[in-house]
Amino acid sequence: MAIKLIGQLIVIIIENVFWDLDGTLIDSEAIHEEAGDYAMEIMGVAKPALAIPTGLENAAGFELLFGVSVIEEPQLFARFEELVVEYAYLRISREQQITPAVELFRYFAEIGVPQSVVSNSGQFLVEHSLRQLGILELCVGVFSRDSVSHGKPDPQLYRNALALHHATPATSLTFEDSRSGILAAKAAGVNVIGVGLASHEYQPDHICLPEQAHWLAQLNDKYLFRGKR
Repeated sequence: MAIKLIGQLIVIIIENVFWDLDGTLIDSEAIHEEAGDYAMEIMGVAKPALAIPTGLENAAGFELLFGVSVIEEPQLFARFEELVVEYAYLRISREQQITPAVELFRYFAEIGVPQSVVSNSGQFLVEHSLRQLGILELCVGVFSRDSVSHGKPDPQLYRNALALHHATPATSLTFEDSRSGILAAKAAGVNVIGVGLASHEYQPDHICLPEQAHWLAQLNDKYLFRGKR
């Protein structure tokens, strides 16, 4: 049963939690944007005058920036991705953590709620970021763009995470900040918390703000978190 009546409140029982990484657990969006600029500069390519949406996988960002597909220029993309990862790896640190999100992650771990990270970034950079935050060992799984044919907004990453957790979407909750992530989670049927005011545009079930502390208190009116210990 995914819904329970407590007093006059109807709450959703949550038994599994998923997290996006960039912009959700760690404030690294600016670093990734700089990484793209750095890669283009090193490669001698002029950056086009367009805004790259947050939450995009490297391949989609490459295609927007270079105006060609990964299939057409696989070696060019490989070099671009190498430079992007190199730049971000050297700059991502614990200092960029989104504190209320990481605190909530640790709380869920303490009460035995299984958690995984579901990200459009590559496995190497995702695991590096989680090590910097000190929470890699608390994850049941790490689901990166490397593991699927299509990243978010395709729901496959979330479907893989649900399968590993032996979870149903109705009793699962995820935290996402971007259009692509929220659409992917919704397509998989997972309850969605939007992180940051900009996420409101994509109609998550609730919004938490990085500048506000104590996210659990904001969520307890709607969700009951049940650990498996």
